[in-house]
Amino acid sequence: MSTNLFWSTYLFFKVEFAIAKAFILCFIKGDSMNTPKKVCSSHIPNTNTTKKITAPWYIHILPPSLLALLTTLFYLPSLHYPFQFDDIANISKKFYIRFDNPLERWWRGPRWLGDLINRINYIMGQFDPFIYRITNLAIHITAGLLVYFLIKKLCSLTKPTTFMHNNATLIAFVTAALFLLHPVQTQTVSYVIQARVEGLGSLMVIALAYLFTLAATHHNQWLKTLYTILLFAVGLLAWGSKELIIVTPFLLALITWFFIADTTWKKCKNQLFLLGSFSIYFFGLALHYLTTKFTINTIALKQVAGNNSGNILTSHAYDVITPFQFLISQFKVVLHYIWMFFWPVGTSVEYDWRLAKSFFDLDSFVPFLLLATLYTFIIFACIKKRNTLLSFGFLWFLICVAPRSSIIPSPELVCDYKTYLASLGIFFMIAYGITHLLSILTTLIRLATPKLETYAQYADLRIATALILFIPLGFSAMLHNKIWESGEAFWKYNSEKAPLKARVHNNYGVALNEAGKIDESIKAYQRAINLDKHYSDPLSNIAVAYCLKDDLDKAIDSLKMALNITPNYPEAYNNLGSLYVKKKDYESAERMLNTAISLRPYYGKAYYNMGRMYLEREQQEKAWDYFKKAIENDLDTPDGYFTFAQVSVRLKKYPEAARAYELIVERGAANEQVWFGLANVSFLLGHYEKAENIYAKLIRDNPQDMRYMYNLAETLFTKKEYAKAHDLFQKITTMPQPAPQAFFRVANCLEKLNRLDLAQHYLTALTKVNAPDDFKQKVQGEITRLALQENMNQNGGTKIGLNKMKEILALQKEHPATDVKS
Repeated sequence: MSTNLFWSTYLFFKVEFAIAKAFILCFIKGDSMNTPKKVCSSHIPNTNTTKKITAPWYIHILPPSLLALLTTLFYLPSLHYPFQFDDIANISKKFYIRFDNPLERWWRGPRWLGDLINRINYIMGQFDPFIYRITNLAIHITAGLLVYFLIKKLCSLTKPTTFMHNNATLIAFVTAALFLLHPVQTQTVSYVIQARVEGLGSLMVIALAYLFTLAATHHNQWLKTLYTILLFAVGLLAWGSKELIIVTPFLLALITWFFIADTTWKKCKNQLFLLGSFSIYFFGLALHYLTTKFTINTIALKQVAGNNSGNILTSHAYDVITPFQFLISQFKVVLHYIWMFFWPVGTSVEYDWRLAKSFFDLDSFVPFLLLATLYTFIIFACIKKRNTLLSFGFLWFLICVAPRSSIIPSPELVCDYKTYLASLGIFFMIAYGITHLLSILTTLIRLATPKLETYAQYADLRIATALILFIPLGFSAMLHNKIWESGEAFWKYNSEKAPLKARVHNNYGVALNEAGKIDESIKAYQRAINLDKHYSDPLSNIAVAYCLKDDLDKAIDSLKMALNITPNYPEAYNNLGSLYVKKKDYESAERMLNTAISLRPYYGKAYYNMGRMYLEREQQEKAWDYFKKAIENDLDTPDGYFTFAQVSVRLKKYPEAARAYELIVERGAANEQVWFGLANVSFLLGHYEKAENIYAKLIRDNPQDMRYMYNLAETLFTKKEYAKAHDLFQKITTMPQPAPQAFFRVANCLEKLNRLDLAQHYLTALTKVNAPDDFKQKVQGEITRLALQENMNQNGGTKIGLNKMKEILALQKEHPATDVKS
């Protein structure tokens, strides 16, 4: 068990008792609960006839607060997990996220709101997954709390004598808890990019449903007007999320019929103006935001889709997916969507299901019969006005999945995260059933245990039982989240669940390659190649693995095969260019890399490889230009900046080098090498205070590293702090294998401190140690220089006469240095 998981578990149980007490207080004092009558052994008490208690204001806030706390605890370990799958393409490899301004296109198309959140997260933490994941968690918790308030409001609209009305708070609490903690929901929350589209769109729809309910039922005219204005404003904002919000007017009609109008046409007519005006407004926005071509093709059943690379749904790779073929294949998918909320075991991000070839295939016709039975039940229940909760729940679910599980074909047949909004209907039904069971159970316990009568006045056993249910549910979500912990774990799990999908094995190979398991990655790539002969990615990726095994010819052959399948494939051209650099075929390398850049002008890795090539050709200025282009495009990473800084230092472009090092520090990716480089460049630029501080920090962390100590001493010497520099240089001379220059620097410091006699004495002692001849010659030369300097000082700084010069030099010849064993 990971450290994060351990501490999350510890924290949960640490606060569990406090949470349970809060639940008890909340629900026994809440406005939807009743004061229990004295329990007799001869009858079951009728809780619907008891007196209500007026709840204080904080009681309304406590349940959603506890839900938020529980959700945070269970999702806490996953907040540091890396990006996976489409997150990489849509976030960390999305070049335009660096300077995108989604607000400029708020009126031109949908999904700008998710892009805005991505942009804000990028500004906050570049590509730190924690920032993105905690934002996802905030979106999820907000959606869950809106579910709580919506369901509580809807239940309170039912007749006062009904079970639903008298248990509104508990039903709302259980529904929201299921929505927040169910394992299936992890696919939307942990799938970072989907929380910004699917999750955000769902949040908008739930918010619109709640605002509509308040606007339609509130008795205060001012508040009614306020809620109506907010409804229309949020309706406009909602079109900045995902197109799934198109179902909103249908869901509002559902709420109106089943709860606001209580399935009566007379009451329903009172809401037609609000519902109709908002629907016209909302569908008008839809016509604006959705392209005319898409709308016409969808209505005319002419909208088609192609297969995604590595995910072939049709018989042949280049076949199109028609609306009818997609529709008959969705019958089994919809049943799968319903079933997974009752039995989430085995759910996955990837499935290797194929399209049905005929309506009468078993995997199409049998699911169709089951769904037809369900629809018949719903229609019958609506006509007879029976089982209204089941009708509402299933209709909510079916309306939400309808746009993407019917006649609008998609290259992805099954996507569990697409049920995020639809799940509310299923969870509402389940919560109603759980609440009934809890009521029966606690009534039986009270009857069987008369001693609990006093306790029952202060505590509701249903809540304690609900807690027991939510604990394993939350832990199952937390454990299900662990598949997102690493690329290897994520794709291994998916390869087991979808063994016939080439894309899964290709991505598993990439994860294995990144983990250093080269031979295993090659096997995964081969599996992907065998499953889909029209899939170029595994051919390009296996070339990288061959390169790491120094099998360059195999790597080149694989890349050429990839380009035969996908001629405009920038990654393949870049990899091929890199291999030609290794083979010293610079002409071919330059041609390949230029092609990669022409296909993707912001391709930083291609610019980087061009820089490598020119470095090998000893054209350093050209190399520097390409490294600069690399970091100006999508290789603005710590590795890219570090290489650019090193080349800049080599060419004495110190300001550029300093800025590159500083950018690494700003990204929070600085290590000792980066700090050392920044200190050296700061010294060369004359920023001695900055250099001194960095060297001092490095010494504190690595007191035995001579390089840091020597450079700090040099910095102090340059700053004319000779006494401090002397002490450091002296310390270096006592270290194992000291730098020879440190001995001379000790003498230099003494000289600068006007202690020429001590300097000469120190150097004379050095001539008697066991040292190489060239070192002793340098010492002798330094002694001579100091003698001359001393003579000049004695003469008042005037020139030394020729005779005196000869005398000093002669003296040195009479007493040459000799080797002395120390």
